[in-house]
Amino acid sequence: MEKRLYRDPKRGMIGGVCAGVADYFDIDVSIVRVVWFILLFAASFGLLVYIACWIAMPEKSQVANVMREEDVAVQMRHARDAGTDD
Repeated sequence: MEKRLYRDPKRGMIGGVCAGVADYFDIDVSIVRVVWFILLFAASFGLLVYIACWIAMPEKSQVANVMREEDVAVQMRHARDAGTDD
């Protein structure tokens, strides 16, 4: 199964961006939060990037629904292809 980038508002403190990034890279969410906090003050663009990600990244529930729909489409395609071998 392919990995998708999403935000997880249920696990997040603000918008769930750090939780989604942590899931994507399979690391602890605390590490992502610390890095984002450092970027916020050191590079001065952390807040803008966070807001952009919050707007652009879909929620986890939306990604799960799309992945389920894609799985059903693949299963139907396999069933159709298996039926045409007669």
